Amino acid sequence: MLANRWPKGHLCGVTRATLLCACLGLTACQTTPPPAPPSAVELTGDSLTLVQEDVTEFAGKYEATATSPAAATLRQARFEWVVDGKTVKSGTQRFDLALAPGTPATFTLQDRAPYGEASATSEPVLAALRGTLEFDVGGQASQVEFAKSREIRMPKPPTVVMKEFDFARYSPQEAGGTFYIGVKNPNAFPIRLSNLTYTVLVKGKSVAEGEVGSGEQIAPTSMGVFEVAVSVNGESYGADVDALIKTLTLPFEINGQLVGKLFKQPFGLKGDIKLHVSK
Repeated sequence: MLANRWPKGHLCGVTRATLLCACLGLTACQTTPPPAPPSAVELTGDSLTLVQEDVTEFAGKYEATATSPAAATLRQARFEWVVDGKTVKSGTQRFDLALAPGTPATFTLQDRAPYGEASATSEPVLAALRGTLEFDVGGQASQVEFAKSREIRMPKPPTVVMKEFDFARYSPQEAGGTFYIGVKNPNAFPIRLSNLTYTVLVKGKSVAEGEVGSGEQIAPTSMGVFEVAVSVNGESYGADVDALIKTLTLPFEINGQLVGKLFKQPFGLKGDIKLHVSK
């Protein structure tokens, strides 16, 4: 048989040598240290700037400087906005910013966020931006958390007021004039209107309806004024208009809605018009 050609004990010696090598190799594999983790990226000089730009949203800008001991790339940021303790928005921003070893690199994260439920309060609230920066350091992924907060005042909705009106009696069956409707912007930023819709009632009867202010912008802390012309006669009011005009008093109501890009504000105005006789 083939086994008889080998000297006695030779096969056993080969087996022992092979096992010894295998054991040595296994020991070497077990004692080889794992790859070193990527060097930590350091963040310095971080800041958060908040700017009120609308009655329902604000703009935020986060700036920081990143420094890596090794060559690295800032891939992206995953973040969320927290206003008055509640998360109102989350998102991502891509950077792909290269960092040379030991050389500081500044980056900026810009986004807009809603005020959320905090918009109902008149007090300043805390707005925070927090998240994770994702780096590629020497071919390995590394993450750095960041967070920054600041107080921000809530915006105030625009209001509609009656600035003035000018009416006269033209005849025993007709009176007319103009309402000057004001829109007050109490904020430190401009607001743009889609329109102001209105319905004018005189002694409970609708005499005019329409819209004004389409596309108009109200400057910060100022008032825009819009004219609404109205005629009260037999056609607009009815056959008993002469009895109304004879009193020289027109009780009125103006109901409507102020509409902007991100808000809808209903309003109601009322009063009495004292007629003077037109010459």
